[in-house]
Amino acid sequence: MSKISIGKILSKAISKEAVFFLLCLIAGLILRLYFMWHMPFTNDEGAYLYDAKTLLEGRLPGGDVLTKSPVAIILFSFFAWVTHGSLYAARLVSLFFSLATLAPILAMVFVWQKKNWPIATAVWLIFSAPVVLTGFGHTEAVACFFAGSALALFVVAFFRKNLCWLAALSGISFVLALGARKINLVLIIPLLIFVLQKHNDRKSRNKIIVLFLAGLLTAGIPLCAFVFGLYGWDGIQEFVGLGYVNIASHRITGNANVDIWGLNILETLKIIARVATAHVVLGLLAIISVVAMLISRKRKTPDNPIWVLAAWLGVLVLLYSVWPTFLPDYAVDFLLPVTLLGVFVVGGLWGCCSLVSKAIIVGCFLALNILSYSSIIKTPWTGMFDSDGTKKMAAIMQEMIPAKEAVLTAATIVPYLSGHHTYYDISHPLWYRYEFISEKEKGIFLPPWDKVSSDVRQGNVKWILMEHLTDYAYFRNTDQLINLINQDWELVATVPNNTGFRSNTLKLYKIK
Repeated sequence: MSKISIGKILSKAISKEAVFFLLCLIAGLILRLYFMWHMPFTNDEGAYLYDAKTLLEGRLPGGDVLTKSPVAIILFSFFAWVTHGSLYAARLVSLFFSLATLAPILAMVFVWQKKNWPIATAVWLIFSAPVVLTGFGHTEAVACFFAGSALALFVVAFFRKNLCWLAALSGISFVLALGARKINLVLIIPLLIFVLQKHNDRKSRNKIIVLFLAGLLTAGIPLCAFVFGLYGWDGIQEFVGLGYVNIASHRITGNANVDIWGLNILETLKIIARVATAHVVLGLLAIISVVAMLISRKRKTPDNPIWVLAAWLGVLVLLYSVWPTFLPDYAVDFLLPVTLLGVFVVGGLWGCCSLVSKAIIVGCFLALNILSYSSIIKTPWTGMFDSDGTKKMAAIMQEMIPAKEAVLTAATIVPYLSGHHTYYDISHPLWYRYEFISEKEKGIFLPPWDKVSSDVRQGNVKWILMEHLTDYAYFRNTDQLINLINQDWELVATVPNNTGFRSNTLKLYKIK
């Protein structure tokens, strides 16, 4: 009898909804772990890891990471310390925050359309776009979590009067989102539209706005003081996003100093369509729904979340349209509004569908995701370093190069792993080739190029780790330092480095 009663209690406690959520969570974790281990590493991941290592050693890295993404890099540093310099330290941060972003998503879904939470759970945990695009050790996953949290906490504070204090946490999350990626300035628009929808409750609205501003100042003032202590007012301008505004304004006016880097827009869209097929379909459905509502002028209720999310998505599109380029990584910035809009649209259709129609919808989205996953596994669309090649070259450097000697390289992921440092601790040398970054801005964060070039020519550089990025950043510019390689240095080690996306052989040179 006791066994039967215990079984009944467990069957009641473990509902179908709980089982569904747990299965999705396990599937989402397994998928993320798989791609975390198997995707090749990008040059940005190497730069962020080297930034983290340098900060842990008490030095400033050569780049703008502490003004553009201080929140993300502090988290990367913490995980690099906890994991004792693991190659996957930054990816573990992204893994954690990618899964954690489900919390603000569900908070908004429960407030606006509670019945659609299973759809939201499946879309975020299982669909290819959130799994793969937030899996790299970049800033996007961290920024995505704090951006979603800022909006979710603000929304819940309005709908739950006894939880209005959450607005202060929303203000803190807004600052942290901004401290991870400057694009999150666009959150001002959906927050403002949501506030305007609450015009009938001025007393609560004003209280929540005051609490939000209090939280914003609580987090913003210490971060600004930290940046000011490092870089002065120039650093503050970069931290609040004026550097991005300057680049965008030059782009709009057609200033020749703004150079396009990366892929053209068509190639980027092809990649996004391949790796995020299901989310592209969700986005198209959401856009069609919003356009139909605009044409019919159908607003349903004053608290319709469609307008808040559509404004968020629209402002993102507008800002990126004036940015010099659009990389596949940037698609992460669109994931939250597209996910929520898509969930609400599909959720609306779901209630009107027969069982057969629901099965067809599920089958179609599963097929789209399988198509994306198989395509990604077969042919990665990015990645400059594989784990085996990186580890082998790091071991060679540990054996051949004294710990205190610096290495000239843009492949900063290798010295991160080997324990060496780069010349002047430069972690973002590609800046030297980017015309859209002003010489004044480069001078704040990097040593002058003339000094670096002079050191190479005078033989002050003893070791060079060469590959595609180093070749481009240091040796094939106007100075044509590449002509000195065979003359002044000898090749002492070569390691294959095939990522599936590119062959990027690692070559170690020693001065003769």
